[in-house]
Amino acid sequence: MENTVERLPLLPNLFQLKKEQWNAGCDVDWYTRDAVSLAPDIVETLANVEYIANHIDDDPASPTFGFQNSHQYRPDGAQGSNVNNARLMEPISTLSFAYVLDKPWNPYRHHPILRVRLIAAINYWLRIQAPSGGWAELGGPSTAHVAPTSFSLNFLVEMMYELDYDASLDEDVRTRLRAAVYKAAELCATDQQYRNVGYDYSNQYTCVFYVLWRLWEITNDSKWKNYYDARLNEWLAKVQQCPFYVERGSVEVFGYSHVTEWVLDRVYARNKDPRILESLRRYYDWGCLNTVPENEVQTFITDVVGNGRTTETAQFGEVGYYNNITQYLPNSQAFAVRYLISAAERDQRLRNWPNNPIPPTGNHPGLVGAFHIFHNWPMYFRPHGLWTVTPDQQKAAVAKLPPVAQTKFTRYFGPPRAGTASYLFARRPGVYVTFHFGQRNNSQAKEAGIVWLPGFGTLIRGTTANINWAFCTRTTSGKTTFKTPITDFQLPAGWSTSTSADGTVTSPDDLAFTSTFGGIGIRKTYKINNLGFELSVTPTEAGTEQIPLYLDATDEVYIDTTKQTKDMATSINYDNLIFNVCAFITGLFLLDYGADKFVDHTAVIARRLGISATLIGLLTAGAEWEELVVVVASIAQNNSALALGNILGSSISNILGAFSLGLLFSRDETIRFDHSSKIYVGVLSIITTVFCFFLAVYRVEFGRFGGALFCGAFILYISSIAYGIYRGVMSPPEDSDSDSDSDSSSDSSDDESSDDDDEEAAKHLKKTMEGYRSSSSISEDAGSSVEAIPLRAHRKSASIGHMISGPGPHNRNVSISQLNARPRKVARSIFYHCFQLLLGFITVSISGYVLSHSVGTVGDAFNLSDTLLGVTVLSFATTLPEKFVAVVGGRKGQGGIVVANTAGSNIFLLTLCAGVLFLAGDLKQLVKSVTSFEIIMTWISSAVFTVIVFYGGKRWMGTALLLLYIVFILLEFVLGRGEDGH
Repeated sequence: MENTVERLPLLPNLFQLKKEQWNAGCDVDWYTRDAVSLAPDIVETLANVEYIANHIDDDPASPTFGFQNSHQYRPDGAQGSNVNNARLMEPISTLSFAYVLDKPWNPYRHHPILRVRLIAAINYWLRIQAPSGGWAELGGPSTAHVAPTSFSLNFLVEMMYELDYDASLDEDVRTRLRAAVYKAAELCATDQQYRNVGYDYSNQYTCVFYVLWRLWEITNDSKWKNYYDARLNEWLAKVQQCPFYVERGSVEVFGYSHVTEWVLDRVYARNKDPRILESLRRYYDWGCLNTVPENEVQTFITDVVGNGRTTETAQFGEVGYYNNITQYLPNSQAFAVRYLISAAERDQRLRNWPNNPIPPTGNHPGLVGAFHIFHNWPMYFRPHGLWTVTPDQQKAAVAKLPPVAQTKFTRYFGPPRAGTASYLFARRPGVYVTFHFGQRNNSQAKEAGIVWLPGFGTLIRGTTANINWAFCTRTTSGKTTFKTPITDFQLPAGWSTSTSADGTVTSPDDLAFTSTFGGIGIRKTYKINNLGFELSVTPTEAGTEQIPLYLDATDEVYIDTTKQTKDMATSINYDNLIFNVCAFITGLFLLDYGADKFVDHTAVIARRLGISATLIGLLTAGAEWEELVVVVASIAQNNSALALGNILGSSISNILGAFSLGLLFSRDETIRFDHSSKIYVGVLSIITTVFCFFLAVYRVEFGRFGGALFCGAFILYISSIAYGIYRGVMSPPEDSDSDSDSDSSSDSSDDESSDDDDEEAAKHLKKTMEGYRSSSSISEDAGSSVEAIPLRAHRKSASIGHMISGPGPHNRNVSISQLNARPRKVARSIFYHCFQLLLGFITVSISGYVLSHSVGTVGDAFNLSDTLLGVTVLSFATTLPEKFVAVVGGRKGQGGIVVANTAGSNIFLLTLCAGVLFLAGDLKQLVKSVTSFEIIMTWISSAVFTVIVFYGGKRWMGTALLLLYIVFILLEFVLGRGEDGH
């Protein structure tokens, strides 16, 4: 009898918010945050305990038994599905919290099902710990590093404490958990590599301080206290030589610094370490220089030019650890723009909550706060609370901000290490300006960050997100100062050569300095004086100085005597929009015309030069050269996101938008496809799967390798097809110059005249569509051995007049003279064809530029992502010929044509076009430029295509696919993204 291991039982949903279970006296600390914030936090988490617990892999026979797979926490990219990612286990701390919490309103305490699921999760978390003691995030245990180790420890140390205190869980589990925490903490405290990473990425190491301090509190072992003191002193000396916290080497990244500040404040809430308080004081002094208030002092504009992942302070929520630091540092109160309530109002909310508690949403999964590290109460519930300041306190702190309280100062902060970044802050009576110099990283820009006018508000703000709204110079050739390094800045003559502790330098009232943007030859001179800010630009070519104005509806700003308003600053320029739409349509016609010219005359010249007819056919009759032109043009304009969107969108459109039409217009209710079609669709399925997987796990360092892989796949595919033709198992494309096998009486040896005959025949074939053939459409003879070549039959190829079938009793050979018999013309010279080829090349080059540029401009007008437009508008337009081919092929009952057209197009797109993009494109721009939805739709459309070809198609399937395509396009726009900078 076979032994089976039963799955763990499911945990029932037990939580109900019953106000009579809450005691206003002893429970006030637990519901303070909910009451003050007027939002469910603790109750939302308890309401989702069942959901988290039941999304643990509960199959004891599974290698991932105990893995937390709710996909609600950190679900992005490859790390969201990596079973070795310790960060995904962090919500398990919620289960530990619910298991031990002894309160009437917690129904999960010591629940037996929760117990076995918690043990499974803990065991799995410990099982993926590396032998060194660390944890991994992106790879396996061998890739363990600081971030997942320190963040895992942050939760595990609290779980260790509460489970030992409760003492009801298995002793063996608690012993192993304790040993794992000790080992990982020792690693972080002593390993030099871990410490060095902590100096370069401050936010990743701060949790180590919390863990070391907690171990000292829990164990009273002085070793942990000694580690804490030594590492904190060392860390502060290295990462805060300037007031900011170092991230990524020697720059400040405000978004990550917020994590550092948050965790440090949490440590300070426990131990009141004066070193941490002084560190945070310096950090908030830095924040005071980088942030300016608008006139109502409730809106803060943050300088985001030199910082990554930065938004207005209000969007972060609390200052420090739930506003704890506002009780100790008055300069931090300026940023406490949420939870501004009086003491009386706070008391009133606390009194009201037990009588009228705020219920959870009732959703499973619920709010992100039930899972997310910065919101979930149980993840950070000791010490607990939500601290508030009054509106008067906040306004008083704003009035003391340096840009507000002072009228004249200059502060300059050089790099803490040999370096990459320096910062300048200049205040004069009429203006406040911030600057950033040095090298940049992925998320940084340089140049001016904020131009703030006292009494008016922010006039200009730089941005890291999007070139279309950034303060920058853009030349007509595509060069831009956006995210371009400034490497030549030095303190001008007359300024002090050394700075004081707070960064103040001695400088003249009228500041002037010139910077050169590396590699693009643009020089800018900046002048700041008592009257305002002046900028002079010296470009090497024509361009535009892009100045984003931040205007309120009542603001009055005049530029060249023309009054600017908020509506003018944000409205669509319809003249420019109409022009670019017309340019896009014109570009499509140019692309079609130029591609035909280029392919037709390339084929003729190749024939004259004696190049293999098979190779000519493969590379002219069956390739999406127009799509490649669009890809290359997009890359040349630094718009790789548009190119990738076009590749994905065209792949989807070829199946859902073109193949569907072939089914819909088929003359037969049921369409059967030959063996050849099934083989090539299978090949496409493999290529699509590899491509989609590559995009799903894509990282910058994979890019060039992926490009080479896809180009290699294209070469392998072409070689395989050519070999198949050579072996006689499949037919060459309708490009072959084998008149000797024809029934025609024409003189096939006369190459000089047959070139021109081919051109005329192509025009005839273009109208009749007889040139698009596969084994299922050339002949109705059952014995025909001719097989379709799934490279797209070019819609106007000059060489589609011949068809050579393979061996078999029912060969059917059609010559040009049979199709359109007429007197031969005198052959044109090879120079004529070279000129026509050059004309075609110039035309497709111009059209590619026009298409990619016009699509980008239309996207700018509607604040749409370039990738979104590539996936939808551009891909739909460039695949129109495939749609026409599908309609005609379907009506003529030539299913093989439709399959060959679709499969060949997509193979070309996903191999050569994708390969060129990843070899020559901007790899950093391609990171997260497409969504999981688009990748999944690409794969699903290919899978559906494969199923239909293998099992046969019906007309209703065409309707279903077409409707799916329409839904896909609509969802792209409904769920679409704002602009993605390039």
